[in-house]
Amino acid sequence: MPEVWIIAANTFREILRRKVIYVLLLLGVLMIVIWLGQTSLMNMASEAGEPEILLEMKTSQTRFFFGMWSFCTAVLGLFLGAVALATEIRTQTIVPVLVRPIPRWAYLVGKWLGTQSFVCLLLGLGLGIGLAIIWAFELEIRPLFWFSMLEMFAFVTLFTGVSLGLSVVLNPILAGGVTFLVASLPNMIEFLFRHPHWALKGLAAAVYYLCLAHMTTDLLADSFEREPIQPDYSLYARVIVENVLYSMTVLLAGCILFSRREIKLK
Repeated sequence: MPEVWIIAANTFREILRRKVIYVLLLLGVLMIVIWLGQTSLMNMASEAGEPEILLEMKTSQTRFFFGMWSFCTAVLGLFLGAVALATEIRTQTIVPVLVRPIPRWAYLVGKWLGTQSFVCLLLGLGLGIGLAIIWAFELEIRPLFWFSMLEMFAFVTLFTGVSLGLSVVLNPILAGGVTFLVASLPNMIEFLFRHPHWALKGLAAAVYYLCLAHMTTDLLADSFEREPIQPDYSLYARVIVENVLYSMTVLLAGCILFSRREIKLK
């Protein structure tokens, strides 16, 4: 529907006008400062004739860049998704949409597409810079690295879709908090699977299946350090797809609930 793309374009422009852009610029400056601080140490290692130390520092710094950029982009997607609907209701900019014959689901999907486009472009920009760093450092790119990049995009999709879907029934703080919780909970309860009490094992299994699919390894770290001899690419792809589908399911539920929700303007 054309309305979806119009709403998505308007959402994208609204994000560009927000103060979040200044936060991104500050983050970029901070990362540059950290990077320059490590560059001097790498030069010292090079001058001292320590190629192994130099390679380790290059690898560590590159991993740090990818990990930090991915995490910050995902958190940004979570924030933008959680506040998108609440901001429209608070400022009453949603009124012109509600008085027109635009389906509620089309409005919510448009908000998601606009937000998703922004964070994906931002993530793509960072990954492009990271690839340039890899080329400049003459580091090896392994097949697992490309799966780690897919995982980064999946997490951006996950955080944006789930937080926006939950914001239909929760306030922005709770929507963002629950989204972060369902992403972190599988790692937090992993030890319960080894607990001797059956009730705790059962509880852990129930929570596990309600949360995201759990990646059994750190793809980014393994792609730079110790890629498995026989990596299970099909498992990695399945986990990534399941997490994207999880996000789409929550967003679909949000669209259904939003279609039946009464909007109260103050």
